[in-house]
Amino acid sequence: MEAVAARVAAEVPGPVVLVGDLNTAPWSRAVRDFLQTSGMQDSSLSLGLTPTWPAYLPPPLRIPLDQCYTGNGCRAVRKETGPFIGSDHLPLLVEVCPERTTDQPVSPPAPGQ
Repeated sequence: MEAVAARVAAEVPGPVVLVGDLNTAPWSRAVRDFLQTSGMQDSSLSLGLTPTWPAYLPPPLRIPLDQCYTGNGCRAVRKETGPFIGSDHLPLLVEVCPERTTDQPVSPPAPGQ
């Protein structure tokens, strides 16, 4: 994770999204270090934990090993698990949108609207 974090911080100029099975929980030291180095945001902080593994257990017994991190002008606005599809992990469904910055002008409504 350290190598990915360093590349994101140094080489990704625009919006970036990392979603997947990272085989580590969001409260782990590896994730804390990754977020600090990369500057990305953990969607769990704004949208809550989404337990995905193991898929065969009921939700209270699952662990959130599949995660979504965003940065450089985008953010996750919705996150949920998908249906069982045969994997030991449930799918992670995420909706990501661009963030509005303060230097973006707000267009006035068109006349008559």
